[in-house]
Amino acid sequence: MWSGMNCNLKSILWMGVILNIFSPKIQGQNVTTFEKLQTFIYQNPEVKTIYIKNGVYHDVNIALFRLEGIIIQAEEAGKVILQGKSNINIRNSRNIVLSGFHFQKTWSQYLIKLEKVSNSVIKECFFDHCEGNAYSRIIGLQGGSTHNKILNNTFDGIHTMGITISRDGNYYNTISKNIFLNIPRVKVVHPESKDGNGMETISIGTVPFWDEDMEKREFNTTVSYNYFENIEGDMNEIICVKANKNFIENNYFTKNKGGISLRYGNNNVVNNNIFVENSQNIIVWGKGHQISNNIIYNDEIGIQLPSSQFKNTRKNIKNNKAGFFQIENIVIKDNVIFTLDGNPFFVGRHYSKDRELLPTNILIKNNQLKIENKEINQHISNLRDAKFENNSTIHIGDNLEEKIKPNKYYYGKSW
Repeated sequence: MWSGMNCNLKSILWMGVILNIFSPKIQGQNVTTFEKLQTFIYQNPEVKTIYIKNGVYHDVNIALFRLEGIIIQAEEAGKVILQGKSNINIRNSRNIVLSGFHFQKTWSQYLIKLEKVSNSVIKECFFDHCEGNAYSRIIGLQGGSTHNKILNNTFDGIHTMGITISRDGNYYNTISKNIFLNIPRVKVVHPESKDGNGMETISIGTVPFWDEDMEKREFNTTVSYNYFENIEGDMNEIICVKANKNFIENNYFTKNKGGISLRYGNNNVVNNNIFVENSQNIIVWGKGHQISNNIIYNDEIGIQLPSSQFKNTRKNIKNNKAGFFQIENIVIKDNVIFTLDGNPFFVGRHYSKDRELLPTNILIKNNQLKIENKEINQHISNLRDAKFENNSTIHIGDNLEEKIKPNKYYYGKSW
């Protein structure tokens, strides 16, 4: 499941400091400042690698349009620091690389916005206690941005949403090998918030309701090999999926209040993730999802299959329903689930006269489970058309504690 360097999170961050010390300083005519970047690009079209001069930049607003094949990176990784109301907006461009910048306590609605940008990379940046409102974004992809990669960045103590992929044709993007940690609760940093929502770390789809247009779209986003620790946010959703056909794979979650929420959309894959000591992990709505090969260990709640308001009918979708769509045609297989209450599945949660649709056509097979709470049988008896095949009781001695150690990954900024 995991591959890479054999080191823990602290040693990774210390390695970043060491690499920063010995990072070479770039000399030459392709060094400029953020304030002069736009002019430099248009006056030097032959230069394809541009270095931003070391220093602290306050309230810089960078707007780059119609570019192709340009690398923009720090003169020395980590020594180009952006503060205040700084932001970067890239539009109608392709094959762009942003690398090595330190965003420190910024305030912006969009810190980095990619609009109609393709085949581009944001990598090895440090987003350090960046601020905004609960629905501001650190990185936002919109306007038909496709085949982009967000790699090896660190998001520490942010007070906003992290990475958002909007509904308007943003497909085949990859979010991989990033660190997200120490994100506080919405209500603490935004006391004006009435419902405590927002500040999702990763949001795919970002729609307030499910409609016919979204029903037809397949996003094909990959979220893989990321590390999530000590995140509260809205207390429910770290990764919020509101789109069809996305892949959430090989991520590590520990000591968080939320987890993966398949809020709207169908045919998503949640595979090979590890959850250790979280309040909740995977919660599902919609149809056609596959949840497989995940490990849930010492967590409060296993996999949640709540009750719903709306059937997955064309009429409901055409009427732009904002609510919870019935869970159906779900495969849950080959998972290891060891929860504190001994209840691996929480079925029919929030059941009421307004949410009386229970999951249907659920296949639960080949899972290893810790089962202590007899109440699970009451929940399962309410399932309609559920099939249970070859599930077994977990044995802690089966090398499980070794499997859940995050000792073979390499994420975050490399300086």
